[in-house]
Amino acid sequence: MAVKVERIEQPGGGVSFQVTVPRYAADAFEETLKSLAALVDARPPLTDSASLWAKPAARELPGKLLKRLRTEAGMTQKQAAEAFGTTQSRISDFEMGVRTIPPEVAERLARRFGVQASDFSASGFRA
Repeated sequence: MAVKVERIEQPGGGVSFQVTVPRYAADAFEETLKSLAALVDARPPLTDSASLWAKPAARELPGKLLKRLRTEAGMTQKQAAEAFGTTQSRISDFEMGVRTIPPEVAERLARRFGVQASDFSASGFRA
């Protein structure tokens, strides 16, 4: 049996994959996939060099950027709140522009989504 990979586009912009492998290779393949997923989730913040994980953030308002990145990742506001150490209502407030995103939360968001923490800053925008 050959390895088969099927790409499945999800509503909301996510992508999933279905992988079929021979039974004898399943455990090793699963461990490899878990390791790869951990690397993707732990990717470092971007530097001046180009990154495969970079998402365009061209002067998008911080709340709109957060909402776009969160939904592209297939996360609910509640899941985002748990992942970033805050509450669902604060995530909602950030996305609606009711609250500014604190630097410590911006750092966690930047690491997870592969953008600069400064992308979540409201400086440079006019009301």
